[in-house]
Amino acid sequence: EVGQVFVANGWEKPAGFCQSAWDTLSPFVLALSHGGEGFYDGWMKNPRSAMLSCNDGFRPVSFLVEALMIQLIHLCVNFFSETKNIPD
Repeated sequence: EVGQVFVANGWEKPAGFCQSAWDTLSPFVLALSHGGEGFYDGWMKNPRSAMLSCNDGFRPVSFLVEALMIQLIHLCVNFFSETKNIPD
């Protein structure tokens, strides 16, 4: 559905998401969730995003995949809490 939003946690497919589409998107989602960026050499305004299409030729769907800053903050909180070096 146009405008529908899904949030993924790394490699885990969001509930209700098409498996065929996920097979196409998941490598990019995983890369973005680990800090990957710049997939298109500056073509995207947001370097932590990717514009992808499902490989279902009968029902083509395009997806804008973006990394959420909340994830980065969560990773930092986990890192600092595990090392007991929480900066001021």
